[in-house]
Amino acid sequence: PDYIAPEALEMHGKVDHRADIYSLGVMIYELLTGHVPKGMWEPPSVRSGADKRIDVVVSTAMQNDPDKRYQHVSDMTQVL
Repeated sequence: PDYIAPEALEMHGKVDHRADIYSLGVMIYELLTGHVPKGMWEPPSVRSGADKRIDVVVSTAMQNDPDKRYQHVSDMTQVL
């Protein structure tokens, strides 16, 4: 459940490929920190000493609003 995008938890939420981008953001966070982000989470750079530039990637991928996330995985990989 920790990897499920917010819109997938809603009864009538519209779910598309951007839910996978949310999950990928959670996995990257967990890979870097050893923890699943919950509630008000610390950026990966603070929690693990990762490069600060990864904070933007993770926080963009994990936006609650799908329109504020990367719209395609290719957009995310290009930034990485």
